[in-house]
This record gives sequence, structure tokens and C-alpha cells, in this order.
Amino acid sequence: MTDELAKAWAYLSRVVEPPCPALAALVQRVGAVEAAERVRRGRAGDEINRYAEARRDIDCTADDLAVLARLGGRLLTADDDEWPLLAFTGFAGIGERRPQAHPPMALWAVGPAALDDVAWRAAAVVGTRAATAYGEYVAADFATGLAERDVAVVSGGAFGIDGAAHRSALAADGLTVAVLAGGIDVPYPAGHATLLRRIAEHGLLLSEYPPGVRPARHRFLTRNRLVAALAGPRWSWRRGPAAVRRTPRPGHVPWDVRYARCPARSRRRPRSDATPCFAMERTS
Repeated sequence: MTDELAKAWAYLSRVVEPPCPALAALVQRVGAVEAAERVRRGRAGDEINRYAEARRDIDCTADDLAVLARLGGRLLTADDDEWPLLAFTGFAGIGERRPQAHPPMALWAVGPAALDDVAWRAAAVVGTRAATAYGEYVAADFATGLAERDVAVVSGGAFGIDGAAHRSALAADGLTVAVLAGGIDVPYPAGHATLLRRIAEHGLLLSEYPPGVRPARHRFLTRNRLVAALAGPRWSWRRGPAAVRRTPRPGHVPWDVRYARCPARSRRRPRSDATPCFAMERTS
């Protein structure tokens, strides 16, 4: 990627809150460099101009790319061989029903793992921050089993289930990926700074947001679509996102293990010899 192209992508990554399908369409039509120039001049069309109005004159590209270089990271786009094109094809055709269901334009990445390799052999293990000890045990056991079978463990880096999954994958010398809801230079939660650094050294830190961006509630929700896309079922029926037990709320009786879209459910009251359900949805 040339310096001019890198600066254009860095600018476009910050100028609007992702995902922005209108901006993505403009980039596809005229290229990143021309699209960035049109946005700067306010000539990108009414819709994009409205989205970019607050940030159009804020150009942090030099600082953002300097942070990326300091971290030893890279800025990935659909033009890169590492881009997981197959993983993101699932967004096609659903954007009209779900406004956030669009692929990313660019991703900021730190770590030795190649994103296309990750997406081809990944499973997501995600869940509540307020996890029970049993929930963390199941998540850790599940992540260890995946890592031992050369399956990459994708999660969000949070406390609770996410952290248990990441730590267990690392302990098993497996590959793990943390998809962040803020910049790759903003360790969140702060208590997981060491864990995130280990993931960057041995796996992959990934974010749709440029350096310095703080996590926010809506960004966690937007981030989740990338976790699901990277772990979508492609070559094995034992794939897909899994969510495990949280601390019960008043009036709520939790399942011991709850897998997203999993037809097999565990018992409400675990026996000492109970075996967690690891069934996943089939691709066929």
C-alpha cells in the first residue's frame, strides 16, 4: 500500500462512524484517494457530507499511522490478500433490513496472525462479563478444546467469558483474536491490558476504529457483527458463536450453557456428571 493510499484509508476510517455504506459505495466507485478528497471538500454527496460534517476538517492521518507503525500493526482493506472476503460476503443482501449489517471498509490490525487464515478456521466464544465460575470453566474448557484442534478462538477481550476464552486459548498455545470496540492502542477494559498485549504478540488485535477512539456502548454492538462474521460456519458443522452462562438476575433462571442458535439445550439444574452441550448449527 502506497503512502498516499494509506493516508486516504486512514482518513476515511475516521471521518465517519462505521459502518457507512454510502461512503463504502463511493470508495468502490472512485477509489479511496479520490473519495477522501471529495469528502474533504464537501463534494461527496448530501448523505456522506451529513455524516462527515463533524469530522471532515479533522485530519489525524499522520498521527494514526505513526501509532500503527509504533505498534507494528497494519491497515487492512479489501485490496489486501489478507482480507477475509469470504467471511464478509454474508453481509450481502441483509443491509436493507439491518442498517448496521455491512462489511467494514478497513480494519486496523496488530499481531502476527493473518486475518484470512483466522477467518477460515475460527469459532467465536463470547458471553457475559458477569460470568459465574461454572460459566468461565465451560468457556475455558471449550476454548482449550478448540485451540488444541487448531481452531482460532475469536472474542471481544472483555471481562468474564471473553477473557476466559482468550486466556485458555493462549495457555494451549492456540490462536486467539480480540475484536475491539475502540482503537487498537486503547486497552479496554484496562484490567485486560496485559492480556491484550499477549494477544497482540501471539494472535491478533483487530478494530474497525482508528487509534485513540474510546469504546462506547453503540460501538460494542457494532463490533459484534465482525465477531460473528469472522466465526461464521464455512467448512465444519462444529462452528459458530457460543454464549455461556451469566450470573442470574432477579426472576431469571439461567441455562447452564447456552449456545447461540443451538437446538440442543442443557438442563436447568446441573448434575455433578453433567456434560456441557457443544452442538453447533449445521451449514447444510
